[in-house]
Amino acid sequence: MSQDRISADTSETRPWKYHGWMGFFAWGVFVPLAIQASLFRNSLPTKGIWFRIHTFFNGIAYLLTLALVSIAIYYVQKGGTPHFNGPHKRMGLAIAILASVQVLGGLIRPPKPNTLSSQTKKSCRRIAFECIRDGAIGKERIGHLLGGMRRNQGA
Repeated sequence: MSQDRISADTSETRPWKYHGWMGFFAWGVFVPLAIQASLFRNSLPTKGIWFRIHTFFNGIAYLLTLALVSIAIYYVQKGGTPHFNGPHKRMGLAIAILASVQVLGGLIRPPKPNTLSSQTKKSCRRIAFECIRDGAIGKERIGHLLGGMRRNQGA
C-alpha cells in the first residue's frame, strides 16, 4: 500500500476521519476539561462557576458523541455492513447510551433546596425541554440557558 493511498482524503474516508476527530475531542479533550473543572472547584475565583464550566464541556462532549455515532451508523448502513458486530462498534453504542443516561439524569436531577427561585427553575426546565424538543441544542440556547441561570443566581 502506498503512502498516497493511506493519506488520501476521499469521500469514503473523510466521514471516518471526522468520526475519529470528534471522538478525540469529545473524550480526549472536553470530558477531561469537565472533570478538571470539578476537581479544581475550590480553586476557581467565582463560587459555582465550576459547575457551569463542567456542564458546558460535558454538553459539547455529548453533542460530539451524538454526531460521531450518527456518522458511524449512517455510513455503516450506507455500506451495507452489519451494525454493532465488533468491539469498537459495541463500545461506541454503549458510550452513546451511557452518555445519554448521564445527560438525562442531569436534566431531571432535583436542584439543591432553596438555591434557585421557583420561577428560575421553571424557566430553566422549559428551555431545556424546548432544546430537546427542537432536536438541536444551539449555542444561542445554551448561552440563553446559562445566562439566565447566571442572572438569577446573582439576585
